[in-house]
Amino acid sequence: GDILMIAKTLKSIKKSFPNSRLILLCSNQAQLLAEHLNLADEIYPIKVPWTDWDWSIAKWISIWIFAKQIAKKKIDLAFDFKGDIRNSWFLWHIKAKISFGYTTTGGKYFFTHGQEMDQGIHQTVRADNLILKAGCKTLTDSQSKLKLNNNGSIVIHNGATDPRRSWPINNWVILAKSLSVRYKVAIVKTPESSALTKLIKDSELQVDYFEGSLVEFKLWLQEQQCLIAPDSMAGHLAAYIDIPTVSLFGAQNPELTRPLN
Repeated sequence: GDILMIAKTLKSIKKSFPNSRLILLCSNQAQLLAEHLNLADEIYPIKVPWTDWDWSIAKWISIWIFAKQIAKKKIDLAFDFKGDIRNSWFLWHIKAKISFGYTTTGGKYFFTHGQEMDQGIHQTVRADNLILKAGCKTLTDSQSKLKLNNNGSIVIHNGATDPRRSWPINNWVILAKSLSVRYKVAIVKTPESSALTKLIKDSELQVDYFEGSLVEFKLWLQEQQCLIAPDSMAGHLAAYIDIPTVSLFGAQNPELTRPLN
């Protein structure tokens, strides 16, 4: 989801510096999708201990060595869009000539151009604001037209890695039953959807199921009618490929991370 929210920002950087070689560091899970969407010239998957909650000394040394390897590329300009001091520390070891990042958690020391973060605006806008400080021009929002695949399914993706973003499972069952009266319904199989899948099968409700990689999901989703999901990657992917999207938000503020379409 984070990668998809900065996709336009990455395109803006590349357009501002067309002769540059754009390098993207992302999670292992996002690598194949980022490559499929051609988001950068070089894409490196990275597994950081502070995201995986693996605090072993060996893991931290490994990520430090990786930063040193990236530093050999003699980076001219680097960005960190997250405002996480651990990311800032990593970026510092890349030794870019110029670096921009947010100082929210105390990372001012690690950037040549630390910036204060406005935490009340959308994550995509925050990213765009950061590259503007570096002299990049941001792409204007294109008025893309939503795809109307009337022969496709209404897709339910109930998975969210953060349980605080989840919707009660019985609500999903009621929704699926209600939609199936008039529409084809498909459910995306994820580790978080196993309980929902069992309930749907036990109810003998006729729905389709999708299971596959992120790239396969993208190719399949672009032929479907609509996606319904909590605040998660799936909603941002649907928005990116212009599929109508319904996003369910709980306590979190939707104006900060809602899909932009």
